[in-house]
Amino acid sequence: MDELVSEKIGTRFYYVSTESNPADCATRGLNASEIVDHTWWHGPGFILAPPIQWPNAHMDFTVDPPPLKDVEEEFRTVASSASLIEGYKSFVPFTRMTSYSKLVRVTAWCLKYLAKLLYRIEAKLQTADTTLFSKFTKASHISIDDFREAELIVLREHYREGALLLESRNIRKLHVKSDENGLFRADIRMANSELEESAKRPIVLLPGHPLTQMIIRHYHLKLFHAGAPHLISALREKYLIPNIRRKVKTIIAKCITCKRQQGRPYSYPECPSLPAERVSRKRPFQNIGLDYFGPLLVRSDQSQSRKVWVCLFTCMATRALHLEVAADNSTAQFVFAFRRFIARRGSPVISDNAPNFKIAKTDSD
Repeated sequence: MDELVSEKIGTRFYYVSTESNPADCATRGLNASEIVDHTWWHGPGFILAPPIQWPNAHMDFTVDPPPLKDVEEEFRTVASSASLIEGYKSFVPFTRMTSYSKLVRVTAWCLKYLAKLLYRIEAKLQTADTTLFSKFTKASHISIDDFREAELIVLREHYREGALLLESRNIRKLHVKSDENGLFRADIRMANSELEESAKRPIVLLPGHPLTQMIIRHYHLKLFHAGAPHLISALREKYLIPNIRRKVKTIIAKCITCKRQQGRPYSYPECPSLPAERVSRKRPFQNIGLDYFGPLLVRSDQSQSRKVWVCLFTCMATRALHLEVAADNSTAQFVFAFRRFIARRGSPVISDNAPNFKIAKTDSD
């Protein structure tokens, strides 16, 4: 009942006795003989009579809908506070800026300049409306008061430019009311909480307007490229944005810095299929791979240490190893090691393009 009253839905309730209530049949059950001609099929008989003849007519739990005139007057008050104009083009350059702070500063500078001009010719403009510039100071710099006043003007202008968005269902269901500054605030049932006043009645931002994207981007940079949960929590301390999660994820997805920090590395190219020598069943060392490693320091018979290399012959099917020692890294020593291997294992051979391997192949051909 309380929810119906708060939602202002017109509803009438009446009491139905247990004997006339067909809903009890589903819970209490009926026999086959009883259900043939039961109220379950057609409801209680008094439904067909006029409401004045219904039993217990004096027990009327009624929630009357609010007069249509009051509803229209309430929304008209909210709409007129922002002077909504369909097709209105604001003087604030929303589409020419990408930074919220820069947008507010540019607006403040322009309005301060106009305010100075109006102060000089104030006597000639007695009939002109100068309320838009009256709160700007005459200082040569932008003060905190100037910045805050420019913020209010930017927010009000974004309401006027987005008049059609303001009348959408997503905005009207938020119970929007205008405050003393002409900003639309939403009642989010947090009036009894210990939050700040800006969080209890946040400012409503139009989801499809460029200003909303600039404010989300401004908070994203202010919080050092915070993630979506942290960014949404910070925005809700002051603003209410319909579909905020989708808007925030869109802004973060377009952030170049976040892409660079969170992006995954490029994947490696697809590997080709293994050669037939690697996957075919062959005798050991029927197909081999060849490589060198070294040098190694060796000593024999109390002599000085000298360098030697080791020639690796790897079976491509079983991965077995055959090692041959080469006295140096020359082609002649490789040929000697290779001949010793061929004498025991046979060929063919697959090797890399080491110079001594290539020269040995040329000599053998």
